[in-house]
Amino acid sequence: MMEAENKGERRDTQREREVRENLGLYFKGKADGLLRRCGRESINALERPVGLAELEGAMKGLGGGKVPGIDGLPKEFYAAFWGILGKDFLEVVGAVLERGLLGRTMREGVLTLLHKKGEKEDLGNFRPITLLCADYKIIARVLAGRLRSALPHVVNEDQTCGVEGRRIQWNLGLVRDCIHWVEERGVPLMLVGLDMEKAFDRVNQGFLAAVLERMGFGPIFRRWLGIMYTGVGSRVVVNGHMGVLVSQQTGVRQGCPLSPLLFVIYIEPLAAAIRADAGVKGLRLPGGGERDLRISQYADDMTLFLTTKGSLLRALDVLGSFSKVSGARVNVGKSKVKYFGPWKGRGGGLFGLSECEGPMRILGVDFEDSESGPLNWRRRLAALRSRIGLWKARRLSLTGRVLVVKADILPSMIYLAYVFPLPPEYRRRLVRDVFSFVWGGYEYVRRGWMRQGVPEGGRGVPDVPLKLDVLFFSFCCNGLKFPSGHWYHVLLMFWLSFPLRKWVKWENGRPKGEVMPPHYRQMMGWAKRHKECGEGDLGLDHRELYKAIVAKRGPVRVCGVGREEWLFAQHKELPNRLKDINWLCLHKRMPVRDTLYRHGLSRLRSCPRLGCGRDEDLSHVFWGCGFARTMWGELGFFFPKLGGLSYEMLMLGVGLRGRGWEGFLL
Repeated sequence: MMEAENKGERRDTQREREVRENLGLYFKGKADGLLRRCGRESINALERPVGLAELEGAMKGLGGGKVPGIDGLPKEFYAAFWGILGKDFLEVVGAVLERGLLGRTMREGVLTLLHKKGEKEDLGNFRPITLLCADYKIIARVLAGRLRSALPHVVNEDQTCGVEGRRIQWNLGLVRDCIHWVEERGVPLMLVGLDMEKAFDRVNQGFLAAVLERMGFGPIFRRWLGIMYTGVGSRVVVNGHMGVLVSQQTGVRQGCPLSPLLFVIYIEPLAAAIRADAGVKGLRLPGGGERDLRISQYADDMTLFLTTKGSLLRALDVLGSFSKVSGARVNVGKSKVKYFGPWKGRGGGLFGLSECEGPMRILGVDFEDSESGPLNWRRRLAALRSRIGLWKARRLSLTGRVLVVKADILPSMIYLAYVFPLPPEYRRRLVRDVFSFVWGGYEYVRRGWMRQGVPEGGRGVPDVPLKLDVLFFSFCCNGLKFPSGHWYHVLLMFWLSFPLRKWVKWENGRPKGEVMPPHYRQMMGWAKRHKECGEGDLGLDHRELYKAIVAKRGPVRVCGVGREEWLFAQHKELPNRLKDINWLCLHKRMPVRDTLYRHGLSRLRSCPRLGCGRDEDLSHVFWGCGFARTMWGELGFFFPKLGGLSYEMLMLGVGLRGRGWEGFLL
């Protein structure tokens, strides 16, 4: 057994030696000159000493309610006792930097496995999650905040993950617009979706350190990053049993705030090599000058835009060279190729990569040669109806259901709304699904009133289609007003710089698209119907634009009840179900028999009380019925304040306004 262990150690030593040799050769070649370097200002910001205020800000920025690490101390502990612990914690941070080693519990993580998808018998379908101690995450968050400010200077615009000011929606919009461009112009295009196998776990730390040095990061900051990965390891939890400490030799720590940022730096030499290689032919776009689009990245999700068969072979060669020194590996089984333009319909994969049959999924969105918007929205709304069905199974108040619409249903559509506007054919069904959920069946109050705020007699139900429309429009306007070097903005300028020339300085020499893609055409038609889109800078802020469009509709006085009465009926001290009763009473839409009869939901409208027989309307239930009169009389015996009670006082609080909670009756 000892002999086997010694052989394993020799193999590891030999592999590390080979990696170091390849690393030197790699950076002596073209890769070294391709990397951007930190500026002096960024270096000074990264090298400065850690301060108490910086630590406190990082501590407050940690999410609450998280499972603690091996020491059992959550973020809430540090938040509660920071006034006592803060200065001592700062001394610990200084000692860690001087010593070059984290504390024992800082170095140890608790690793658990979460099933992603597929067969549970395949360990490749599980994702490791490491639970780290809060003190480690505070230090890591400080370093991550500093590193994030430097990334825009060293990472190319093709990479959008973790870089300030960049958006994942740029990648998606780029794929969407490129597909339309090649289909319209008949340009051959091969989209290659590369899946990196266990990307974060295969990071070679020696290679990462070399990249950081060649990007010009200072010695103190590089020392800090080295400390965060010196002597670290994890204990695996299986069925509640915690195993022995397993040392981490490669990869970045799952759950660490630094991990995605370090991975972005680690993968940058690969993208730089692909951009610089003359054998890789990318897509030439209008307005892109002499450059061509070759790669789009979001962390480990990489999409290649290639126009020749040989370009794929050359890109794979570049990737192979990168893999020898970095530890990265392409998951060939999950990487796909899809053809567009004149190549559409040609079968078969290339060089071991299989052809994508059907839509190609990139960053959670499906792309086809046409009709990608309706395809994605059809699937999104089908999933939404299933989601609504789960919420319907809960006994929620009307107020609670409106909150679900705002906090869960609407946010579930926002990601897709940045990429494709909601197609007209799905709008009516979506609105019907939302209000069917809010009411749980029959709608007793018109939808326009429901969308008004609570002080105006509504329930504040959002206008979901309008919300989605303003998101897409505002995103496009911001892209025109504040363009970056990302390829998404090149095509955005091509199609929208003239129709939306208010937001961009027009240049006659810039190419201009004559026929807009369907998503932009739909957006422009919507903007023409809403004049608010052209007022001031409203188009740059989707929240303000939404408010302006809603405000133009104007609040309608509902049921002749004033603002004060509506607010009084929705007192903050009341439980949600009592708020609902008050609101329905003021609308005269309580499901009493008279209301049900008028809406065709009941055959009878008379009071069910024995011997009554009068029509059961709202005033009868709460005041006119003999049973109600008897009840109020008996209550008056125990609560003298109810003496002189009238129906108007009961319904509207007449004569009691201004007394506050103690004067509230219903």
